[in-house]
Amino acid sequence: MINKDHNYTAYSPKQTKTGKVMFSISNFDKKNPSFKSYITVFCNNDVEIYDRQKITITEITGVNTSEYNGKLQVSMFANVLPDKDELEAMAGDVKANIEADDLPF
Repeated sequence: MINKDHNYTAYSPKQTKTGKVMFSISNFDKKNPSFKSYITVFCNNDVEIYDRQKITITEITGVNTSEYNGKLQVSMFANVLPDKDELEAMAGDVKANIEADDLPF
């Protein structure tokens, strides 16, 4: 089951024709761990996602099902943010190496 405010791993992100991001997430079944299904997520908000990045779904605005080659396909429309812990870790890595002599004033 996919829930909002939970962390997931984004697989194979791509940009749609409209400029939004789409990617897949795994729908893991605890009762049958060997079976995995994937859900395609279309981001409503503007966000950059890279492959295997941890993300958080903040809001689910819609779900659609269709059939492709005899298999059920599930698409979800959602607002997505990079995982908070990952954002904090990235923010700690950015350091500016500026000396007083480099400043124009």
